[in-house]
Amino acid sequence: MASLACNAGAATPTEEVMVATEQPTVEPASETPVEPTADTAIAAEPACPTPTDGTLLYRSDEFGYCFLYPATYTLNPDWNIYEYGVTGVYGTPLDPTAMESLAVSVEVFYNGPAADVSTANEYASKWVQVSGILPEDGSFETSSLGGNDAVIVIGQPGMFSQQTAYAVVDGRKYSVTLTPTIGLIPDLVDEGQTTWDLITGSIVFFPPTSTHAFVQPGDVCPTASPGNSLHVNELDGMCFLVPDGWTRDLSIGGSTFTTGQVLGQMEGFGDIVPRFSLAFHGSQGSSLDEVMQPFVDNGVDPATYKEFTAGGYPGVEYAIPSGPYGQRGAMILADRGSYSVVANPYDPNMFAESIPVIDMMWDTALNSLQFFSPWR
Repeated sequence: MASLACNAGAATPTEEVMVATEQPTVEPASETPVEPTADTAIAAEPACPTPTDGTLLYRSDEFGYCFLYPATYTLNPDWNIYEYGVTGVYGTPLDPTAMESLAVSVEVFYNGPAADVSTANEYASKWVQVSGILPEDGSFETSSLGGNDAVIVIGQPGMFSQQTAYAVVDGRKYSVTLTPTIGLIPDLVDEGQTTWDLITGSIVFFPPTSTHAFVQPGDVCPTASPGNSLHVNELDGMCFLVPDGWTRDLSIGGSTFTTGQVLGQMEGFGDIVPRFSLAFHGSQGSSLDEVMQPFVDNGVDPATYKEFTAGGYPGVEYAIPSGPYGQRGAMILADRGSYSVVANPYDPNMFAESIPVIDMMWDTALNSLQFFSPWR
């Protein structure tokens, strides 16, 4: 999970709930029996907790949860711009004068339908599998989240070590992440434990009103055919076809592929082999020009741009001037953010034999590329 050190995004239709002090007027009951409906089922969900001295209530009908948090904390209902369905709260920094001072922070996530997991243990285990991130101490603990079975993964890497509770409630996935892990920073142990206990103990889940479309890989991914295979990156929310002869480069990870063919050697770089990499770049920028501006500032020439479309989204190809040899680059702007593509070496003067090999991989991948909701 991304940490609360991220910056805030656009507001979502969620709100802080004020607790009424007057009792509502009760109308006489109808003599005609009322059959239960979806609406009455939602109304019958457990009530949100009542704030006490020193706490505030936050409720999101859109995401389907409510919880208490310390009244001294700052609330941001859309803290993490990389994710949908996140509410963040954070305390006072240890050193308010420092540029990046540490504070206790908690993120509450609504992660959509539990299409492929049914228990908290399955959920936590798949998160470790999909992310490829093992907890630093390998620790899993059974616990509860608002009275629901949960599994806590302690020591997940981040800017600071984190702990996350995973739960599956009525077919929906929820998680709560605390930064830093309790015990990591001595001066924050008591505050971290108190805040964690308050939020995880008071949280209540109910059917969300969200109409957000969670697109599954099976909804959009292409079908492999003779001569290629399907690559699915659940974490980055993308899939594409890979020609035979290309395999994942495990020394780099992610969606990086190589043929393994050694084209030569260069001092400081070792074996030079054909490589292709496609990765989530970030959420900054609302246009390709904005996304590309930092690259232009570092030497990319807009005169080399070639516009194209991949997965139904606009992209721009460009020549990468940096490095010991030529490289082929591209940027694609999808709904969630931008995705970068890099292939190398792509240099007719130094490694001409790699160009047709990379061209095949490039065309196969980008012509079949599709995007879906990242697995969370």
